[in-house]
Amino acid sequence: MLDGWIFCSNLTSSSSITLENKVVDALSRRPHLLVVSSVNTMEFDSLKQHYSTDADFGVIWRQLLENTAAAKNKFSVKDAFLFHDNRLCIPCGSFKEFVISELHGGGLDGHFGVDKTFSMVSDRFFWPRLRCDVHKVVAHSSWDFVLPQAEFAFNNFINRSTGCTPFEVVFGFRPHTPLNLHSLTLPARPGEAALDFSSYMKNIHEEVKRRLSLSTEAYSTAANTRRKDRQFQVGDMVLIRLKPERFPPGSFNKLHARRARPFKVVKKLGPNAYVIELPADYGISHIFNIEDLTQFHGPEEPVPATSDLTTQQDAVIRVPKNTAPRDEIASILDHQFVTTRCGGYYKFLVKWKNRPQSDSV
Repeated sequence: MLDGWIFCSNLTSSSSITLENKVVDALSRRPHLLVVSSVNTMEFDSLKQHYSTDADFGVIWRQLLENTAAAKNKFSVKDAFLFHDNRLCIPCGSFKEFVISELHGGGLDGHFGVDKTFSMVSDRFFWPRLRCDVHKVVAHSSWDFVLPQAEFAFNNFINRSTGCTPFEVVFGFRPHTPLNLHSLTLPARPGEAALDFSSYMKNIHEEVKRRLSLSTEAYSTAANTRRKDRQFQVGDMVLIRLKPERFPPGSFNKLHARRARPFKVVKKLGPNAYVIELPADYGISHIFNIEDLTQFHGPEEPVPATSDLTTQQDAVIRVPKNTAPRDEIASILDHQFVTTRCGGYYKFLVKWKNRPQSDSV
């Protein structure tokens, strides 16, 4: 039996803040400075104990340990890890799916397809049926889990134009979120009766309609700031704008007039389309969009008949005729036969008359 001893003392502890004890006192009074940080890494060491019993690499592992020459062609052991052409061999287990998922959708990867993910995995790791496992992980669609969340987020988002959530516009209240599952007792919204609820819904719809009208009006005002409402009547004189696409290829150049002299409006096809009386030698369509017409305010008389246009000289610029020379082949510089599924065809390099060598096609 041990005797108990009790030591009594009347000593008291005190803290003295001096220059010698300043740093120690500061550190001793800051317990929040103690920080423990840890980093989670992939447990590759756990692979070592599975090689000997693995269905894919067990035989090769034992042959390498027995120093068999047949297994040394592509496989090697380094630091108790099995490698195939400098690629780490992964035994059967969940570690395969983890490696594929990490390289496919990890923090440094961008959810690439099967081919790119297979390229990244096969560059570092090796195991049989690697492409099949990559296809199973990558091709698995998870939209059935993502779409409900996206739909709920959209219905719970306040629209800028309406000022309400789409769910509130339809049902009259905002949807419940996980924050509504707390135990706090909130006052109930008054007016649960059918008449009050109908009035509440009517007010919401009127407010949404008002906001949409204001938003539409603001957009229309911004879009119509520089827009002019122009309308022409039959018999009005207008100037037409000439575009390159109205003429045959190669016949419109920089010297063509951008507008032609005033012509009479023959027919109105609608608010934006008009039929214009044009001479026969113009060779373009008689139908013009309102954007290509300009009101003519000059004192000139109406355009004379078509038969007099060839003899009368007008002061207003007219569209010149297509005086471009006709393309004629001078010589064939080269030829080539191109093979296709249907047989093939010849390609020729042609030198044109009255055209420089650089225009040869």
